[in-house]
Amino acid sequence: MMNIVCVVGSPHGVEGNTARLMEHVLQGAKSRGALCEVISLAQKQVGFCCGCDTCHRSGRCPHGDDFEEIREKIEAADGVILASPNYIFSVSAQMKAFMDRCCGVVHCMSFRGKYGLAVVTSGGGGDEPI
Repeated sequence: MMNIVCVVGSPHGVEGNTARLMEHVLQGAKSRGALCEVISLAQKQVGFCCGCDTCHRSGRCPHGDDFEEIREKIEAADGVILASPNYIFSVSAQMKAFMDRCCGVVHCMSFRGKYGLAVVTSGGGGDEPI
């Protein structure tokens, strides 16, 4: 049975459009027997990366917040889904902080071999193709 961790980076938490879209994505995974856990960054404390490089040397982030708990859950999972609204052509501040904190994970390749998916929501920006 596949275990999937879903990290929702919307400041609206589980009430926003991003979480609603994520639930539709998860319905497909659950219909195939996957166990899915949704983690809302709006309900967690994940501070900014300070660039101390401790994570590269020790494999652990020295900040005493919720990042390590989330990282451990992702490392134990078979797959990870990152979901964020698109704010000014980028992810939300919550997701950006989380992704920046993953620098040690990326450097040490702790998530190697996992399935990954990105889910993005966006409102109307009135953009036109160039």
